[in-house]
Amino acid sequence: MERGLPGQEDLAADRAPAVARPDPRGRALRMIAGIGFAAVILAILIAKVDGAILAEMVERMPIGGLALALVIYTLLNVFRAVRYRALLQREHLPFTSLLAISLYHNFLARVLPFGTGEISYPLMVRGRLGIRTADSLGSLFAARASEMVMILGGGVAGVLTFGDENALLADFGAPVAALAFVLGVVGLYHAGAIGRLGLRGYLWVISLPGLSGRRLLARIGAKIEELSARLDEIRTPRLFATVLGISLLTYACNISFNITLLYSMGLDYDLGLMVVLCTLVMMISWLPIATASFGIPAAGWAFGLVAFAGMDVGSATSAGLLLNACQLGATTINGLAGYALLNVHRGRIPLEDARGGA
Repeated sequence: MERGLPGQEDLAADRAPAVARPDPRGRALRMIAGIGFAAVILAILIAKVDGAILAEMVERMPIGGLALALVIYTLLNVFRAVRYRALLQREHLPFTSLLAISLYHNFLARVLPFGTGEISYPLMVRGRLGIRTADSLGSLFAARASEMVMILGGGVAGVLTFGDENALLADFGAPVAALAFVLGVVGLYHAGAIGRLGLRGYLWVISLPGLSGRRLLARIGAKIEELSARLDEIRTPRLFATVLGISLLTYACNISFNITLLYSMGLDYDLGLMVVLCTLVMMISWLPIATASFGIPAAGWAFGLVAFAGMDVGSATSAGLLLNACQLGATTINGLAGYALLNVHRGRIPLEDARGGA
C-alpha cells in the first residue's frame, strides 16, 4: 500500500540534515485560522444567496453544456502536461505519466490550504519520472509564471474591449494591466537573473550574526542557486516562444471553460466583459488564502458580476457559488482520473537516467 502522495518516499535524498523544526502547533493554528476565514467567506456568501434564482440556474444548465465544460477543462490540463514536458526538456518522458501528474497536481493545488498542494508536483515528478527536484521546481515556477503573464495579457485584451463601457477600466485598468503584462514577460525571460539577484540578498541576510540553523539556510541558498540556473534555460528563444504559446492555449481553455458555464447558466454578456470577469477570478484564485478554491473564487465572481455586469447581490452570489461548484467538480473528476492513472502506471524512471545520466 502506498503512503501519502505518489513518489513522496523518494524525496528522502533531498531532505536537509536534522535541525530545529518550526513548531507544528503554530503551523496548525495558522491553517485552522485560514480555513476558518474561508468558512466565514462561505457563510457570508450563502447568507446572501437567492435560493429561487440558484434553483432556476441549476435547472437551466444543460447536461451537454456541463459535459463540454468538462472536456475543455480536461484539455486545459493536457496542455499543462505538454508545457511541463517542454520545460523539463526531456522528450523521452512517458506522456501518460506526465498527464496523470498534471491532473492530480492540479487537484491537490486547488483543494489543499495555503497552496501547499503545489509541493505534490516535484514529489511526483521525482518519484515517478526520476527528475531532480531543482529541475521540477524550475518547470513548475516557469509554468506558473507564464500562466500569470497570459492572465495579465488576457486582462489587457478584455479591458480594451470592455473599457468603453466602464470609465474606471478605460482610464486605469488598461494601462496598469498592459504594464503588468510587459513586466511579466520581461521578468519571465530574466527569471534566472532575478533569482540570482534575490539570492545575493538572501546570502547577505543569513550571514548576519545570531541566526540559528545556518546549515539548513545554506542548503536552501544552494537550492535557490540551482533553481536560478534551471530558469536560465527558458531564455532559449524557441523554448520561450513554445512556453508562451502553450500558456496562451491554457489561458484560452480556462476562459472557454468559464464562458461555457456562464452561457449554460443563461448569463449572456459581451465577450470583453466575460474575459474581464474570468481574468479577475483567475487572479483572485491565485491568492494563498486558506483553501483558495473554496469560497474565494465564488466571492470573486460575485464581486465582478455586481461591479461590472450590474447584477444584484443575490443573483451574483448564487451565480458565483454555482460557478465555483462546477469548477470544483471538474477539478475533482480530473484529479480522480489522474490518481487512477498514477496507480495504473506504477513504473519509475531511475534518477540517474533522468537527464542523460546527470
